[in-house]
Amino acid sequence: MGVGLVWLAWDPTVSTVLLVAACSFLFTQSLMHFSGQFSRVAAGVIIGDGPRDAMWRFVVVAAITAHHVLGLDFSATGFFFVSAGAIVIAILFQAWRVARVIPDAVKQAKSERDVASWIPRSFKMWLSALLDTASQHLEVVVIGFFLGPTAAGFYFVITRITNVFAMISAAISVYATSRISALFYAGAKDELQAMLRSLAMISVALVAVALIIILVAGKLLLWLFGAAYVSAYPELLAMAAGAAMGALAGPAAHLLLLTGHEGTYPRIMASGIILRFVLIAFLGPLLGLMGAVIAWAVSTIAISLALVAASCRLVGFDPSVRSAFLRTEPTIPRLKGSIP
Repeated sequence: MGVGLVWLAWDPTVSTVLLVAACSFLFTQSLMHFSGQFSRVAAGVIIGDGPRDAMWRFVVVAAITAHHVLGLDFSATGFFFVSAGAIVIAILFQAWRVARVIPDAVKQAKSERDVASWIPRSFKMWLSALLDTASQHLEVVVIGFFLGPTAAGFYFVITRITNVFAMISAAISVYATSRISALFYAGAKDELQAMLRSLAMISVALVAVALIIILVAGKLLLWLFGAAYVSAYPELLAMAAGAAMGALAGPAAHLLLLTGHEGTYPRIMASGIILRFVLIAFLGPLLGLMGAVIAWAVSTIAISLALVAASCRLVGFDPSVRSAFLRTEPTIPRLKGSIP
C-alpha cells in the first residue's frame, strides 16, 4: 500500500493497472520469502528453495517464450502479473508439500501467541535483513560519491564476479538453517558441531576452487563486461581475497539468529558497515578504486571474525573453517538460548 500510494503521488499519470501489477508482485514475493524459509525448516531445502528460487521463474520464462513464439507483446504490466501468478502457484505447491509432513500433533495443537516477546525479536531480525540488503547496494552509491561514477561502475563489475563467494556462503547457510534450530534445541551438541565442521570443509573446497578460477581467468571474466574493465584485475584479486575470508566464517550469522542471539548480529553488521564507509572515505581519495576495495575487504574480514567470535562465546559453537582443522568441540556444558 505504501509503495502504491507513494508511486501514485510521485507520478499521477501512472497506469493504474501497472501499479496494481507491480504491487501484487511485491506482495506475493514477500509471502514467498516467508513461506520459503518456513518450508525449508519444515520440509527440507528442496521444498523450501526449489519453488522460491526456480519454480516461479520457470513459469515466467515459459510465459515470455510463449509470447515471443506467438509474436505477442509482453509489457511490464504483463510481466508483473505473470510473476505474481507464478509465485502464487509456487506458494500453493509449498503449502501442499509442507502440509503432508507436519505432524498431527502440531496440526491439532491450540494456537498460541506471545506478541510481547516476538515484536522485539522480529524487529531485530528485520534490522538484520535490512542491513544485509543495504550493505550490498549502498556502498556503490558511497563510492560513486567519493570517487565518481566511473569508479563505482568498475567496483560494481568486480562485485558481480566476487559474488560467487557470497553464493557459496549462502548455499552453506541454506542447509545450515534447516538444521541448526532442530539440533540446538534438542541438545545434540556433538551432532551440531559435526555438521558445522563438515560444512566448513565443503566451504574450504569450494572457496579454493573459486579463488583459483578468478586467479587464472579473472582477466577474461572482466573482459566479458568490456575491455576497459581488464585494468581492474588487481582490485579483483584483492576483493576476492577478502570475500574468500568472509565466506570461510560459515553460517555464523544464522547460528546467532536462530539460537536466541538475534540482537548480536545487527550490532556487528552495523559496526562493520560504518567501518567500511569510514575506510572508503579515507582510503578512496588516497588510493582510488584499490582503496575502496581494500576498505571492503578489511571490513568484511572484521565482520566475519566478529561473528565467529560471538558464535563461540555466546552459543558455544565454532562455525568457521577453524573447526575443520582444529577439531573444536562445543565449549559450553549446557545449551543456552531462548526457545523460538
